[in-house]
Amino acid sequence: MLLEEIKKRKSVRSYSEEKISDKTLNEILEAGRLAPSWVNVQPWKFIVIRDEKTKELLFKASGEQKQVLGANVIIACVADMEAWEKKNFGAVLEKSGKNQMVQDYILNSPTLNPSLLGNVEMLTRTIE
Repeated sequence: MLLEEIKKRKSVRSYSEEKISDKTLNEILEAGRLAPSWVNVQPWKFIVIRDEKTKELLFKASGEQKQVLGANVIIACVADMEAWEKKNFGAVLEKSGKNQMVQDYILNSPTLNPSLLGNVEMLTRTIE
C-alpha cells in the first residue's frame, strides 16, 4: 500500500497560478515544525518567501531553476547550528524534563551532542 504511493510520487516543476492560502501555508509549516528531531531540538528554521526580488536571488543561487521563479511561495528550511550550543540544547533538555545529571551527561557526550564532534557531524545531525 505505502509502496504503491511511493511509486506514484513525482517531482513537480510547474505550478498553477492559484495562490496558496494562509491556512494551507500554516498547515505545511506546522507539519514541518512537528517533524521529529533528536530530543526535539528542532535544529531548523523555516523562512517563507513571497518577495519577487528574493525569489530572483534564490533563482540565481539555485542554478537558475525556473520553478523557483514560478512558485507562489517558497519555504526555505535553514539549518540552525546554534540549536546545539550548550545553552540552547540544555534548555531543550530541561524543558523535556531531564534532570541535571542527565542534561550534563548528554551535553558532555560526543555521542549525544553533535556540537562536540565538529561542524560536519553537527550539520549532518541537523539535516538528517
